[in-house]
Amino acid sequence: MKILDTDILLDHLQGQQAALEYLSAQLKASETLAISVITLTELLSGLRYAEEPRINQLLRFFFILDINEAVGRQASEYLRQYRQSDRLDLGDALVAATTLFAGGTLITRNTKRYPMDDITLAVPY
Repeated sequence: MKILDTDILLDHLQGQQAALEYLSAQLKASETLAISVITLTELLSGLRYAEEPRINQLLRFFFILDINEAVGRQASEYLRQYRQSDRLDLGDALVAATTLFAGGTLITRNTKRYPMDDITLAVPY
């Protein structure tokens, strides 16, 4: 499973060619694609209401991964471990913990935001 971070979806929504090609290739390859509910929240809260139909159209291609107690506990561990040295924020800790429990690969261009060594990261372009 490939779990896309917010930056990748924003690139796609902004029409960046590399992001458009990446997502198209993943869909053609029938990859299982998902996003964290945190990514969903970031997308919907950061864009204008007029853009919501376009976002919803994009989101239909993704499984939405919820957070639960185990994810919350792991995120809190990440925050204790990395908050000072790596400036980890709550959203990124939750996305990382969601990735860990889903057993997927987090697709992001912002690898510095994810210093954990127990999750798999991939830079798509």
